[in-house]
Amino acid sequence: MAAFPPTSLSFQPAPVTCPGCHRVLPGPVEQCSACGYNAWTCVDHFPYPPPPLDRYIDVENRLTNEDRARLDKTIASLESDLPQARIHVCLVRLLPGTDARECGFWMMNASIPRDEEEAQSRPWSALLLLDLAASLASVTIGYGLDPFVCDAQLRAALAAGQEDWQAGQLCAGIQKFLHQLHQTLRQAHKVASQAARRKQLPARKHAPIPAAGPQKARHPEV
Repeated sequence: MAAFPPTSLSFQPAPVTCPGCHRVLPGPVEQCSACGYNAWTCVDHFPYPPPPLDRYIDVENRLTNEDRARLDKTIASLESDLPQARIHVCLVRLLPGTDARECGFWMMNASIPRDEEEAQSRPWSALLLLDLAASLASVTIGYGLDPFVCDAQLRAALAAGQEDWQAGQLCAGIQKFLHQLHQTLRQAHKVASQAARRKQLPARKHAPIPAAGPQKARHPEV
């Protein structure tokens, strides 16, 4: 299964943060030691079935057919470049006091995949959530992307669309977000692939013996 990627060979995984208090954690844990947040806490905060993760979750139909056609091209380019990535865009009016980041975490983790393909792509998915009531935007990524994409990169992607969203240009803002996210994921994929090759290629003590004929190059998956 492919992962995603920056150019630096000295890549270090991004920190794991708690969805509840957003503190940095030492790694994946069952429960946050600072605030006690765990998966069941999240479920308790959203005591109703999560929606299926379609490409667009837009109850108010704020995106026109033309908007979706433009976004489809942008998303298709990203998913073609990074075949395991899946993009979801949610436009919703959350209830007052609802944390958009926590809602995205809940949707990403509690929504049941409809088939095996969706289940396999979920760890490599990204969910953009626009809270139209509070004028807030958040992005949630699957755990497969977590080690390779840091919060600063995600904030930069959100910042790319901020001006358009503030002006009510939802489609234009989403497109700019997607373009920035695409570049981030391409960089992440490069770093992850380099790391995988370094781990999988055996160390050589002697010069390799030339092959008698042409050989196919091997490209290990991450």
